[in-house]
Amino acid sequence: MCFSATASFTVSAALVPLGQYTIARVRRVNPAWLGFAAFPLAFGVQQALEGVVWLGLEGGNDAALCIASRGFLFFSHLFWLTWVPFAVWMVEPEPARKRVIGIMTAVGCVYGLSVFLPSFLIRDWLQMEVVERSLDYKTTLIYDGIITRTVLRLFYAALVVGALFLSSHRRIQLCLAG
Repeated sequence: MCFSATASFTVSAALVPLGQYTIARVRRVNPAWLGFAAFPLAFGVQQALEGVVWLGLEGGNDAALCIASRGFLFFSHLFWLTWVPFAVWMVEPEPARKRVIGIMTAVGCVYGLSVFLPSFLIRDWLQMEVVERSLDYKTTLIYDGIITRTVLRLFYAALVVGALFLSSHRRIQLCLAG
C-alpha cells in the first residue's frame, strides 16, 4: 500500500496471519495448492517491507531504507514473476500445459533476476522518493535505452497473467473472470 507506513503495516498485520492459516489449511487438505496458499503471506511480508521503507524515508534511516526497499523490490521484480507461474505449474494436471507453464516459470525467474539483481547489487540503481503521497521506486534496468518500460511491463504481465490463463483449472479461470 503506497499510501503510508500505517496502511502498509495494517495490511501486513491482516495478511500474514491469514497466510499462515491458509498455508496450514492447504497443507492438510491439498498440498498441491500451497503455491497459491502462500500468496497472502508473501504479500503481507511485502507490505511490511514497504512499511519499513516509509519509516526509513520519513526518519532518514538509510540502512533500513536500503534493506527494506530491496526486499520490496525482490517481491515486485522477482518473486511474483516467478511464483505465480510456479503456483499454476504445481496444480496443472495437463502435461502440455504444464510444460508451457514450466517454461514461463523459468523465463519469469531469469527475467526477474535480470531486473532485480542489478538494483540489489548496485546501490545507485534504486532510488526512493515520495511522489504525491505515494512511494516511487526509481530503478535503473539493464534494458534501459534498449526496451521501453511499457514493453517490459507488458512482458511481465504476459508471464504472470498468461500462466493463470493457461491453467486448465476452473477455480483459477473463475478468479480471472470474476
